[in-house]
Amino acid sequence: MDNTDEITKYLDKHLSKITEDRYFLECYPDCKNTPAWFIKTEPTELVERNKAIQHYVNSLLNLLKYCPKPTKTTIAMYIPSHDKDVFSNCGKVVAKVADGISWLIDGTQYIKRSRTICAKHKSLTCSFDEKSQHDSLAINADISGKNIILFDDRITRGNTANLVSDLLYSMGADHVWFIGFDLTDRQAIFTRTQSNEYIIKMVLGCEFFEFKLRRYETNYGFAYLYGTDEKNSVRILQNNKVYATLNGKEYKIIQIYKQQRKQNTFVGRIVDNK
Repeated sequence: MDNTDEITKYLDKHLSKITEDRYFLECYPDCKNTPAWFIKTEPTELVERNKAIQHYVNSLLNLLKYCPKPTKTTIAMYIPSHDKDVFSNCGKVVAKVADGISWLIDGTQYIKRSRTICAKHKSLTCSFDEKSQHDSLAINADISGKNIILFDDRITRGNTANLVSDLLYSMGADHVWFIGFDLTDRQAIFTRTQSNEYIIKMVLGCEFFEFKLRRYETNYGFAYLYGTDEKNSVRILQNNKVYATLNGKEYKIIQIYKQQRKQNTFVGRIVDNK
């Protein structure tokens, strides 16, 4: 009997859930769904790259050694680097974890970039391009009927993870779970509700902030959106500039993109207001 539900419940209990309204993976062909989690870490754990790699290896080994053993063949795969010639630190972590878990097959060589694509973290002008992402990925193994645990080092908007999960299901994967090593810090998610209000959720220094934005008008007819929890606040001015006061410090939110596949959802980056 397939025990994927039992495994999902175990991961739900021991990992931080990527919730649907903040960072999420959506439904896939044939009503498939990819549950998604991340390993919450403190910045001090990630000061040196080698220590960070070992931290994630240890965290995952401790997690998976007590996980219910899958009844189906289960492969560990990762989302490869934008550079087709680079075996990323994420791949190194996944290979070490697969080596330490008897029932987990190392699938780090099963997924490759056929060509180098734009790196979002290195270029402010580079945005998510679904066709380029899809065309650059190649899976060179038979994954039909098998379970996949898919890893990535960071999850920001979930676009690439969505796409890779789609690709795995289209090639016959039976079940896909996604684990991100961490959420991308300094992110802001704006969601427009059916009543035309905005909800904003922010990640900053491993803290989450959430505000419902309301419209205000000054005596001079100047309209703006504002949300507060008494200690922290966020405001959107008439010129669409966005500012936040979080833990007594001023920030601004820039580079606001529309989230792929999700209507009325926008993503921005939090930077210091200098």
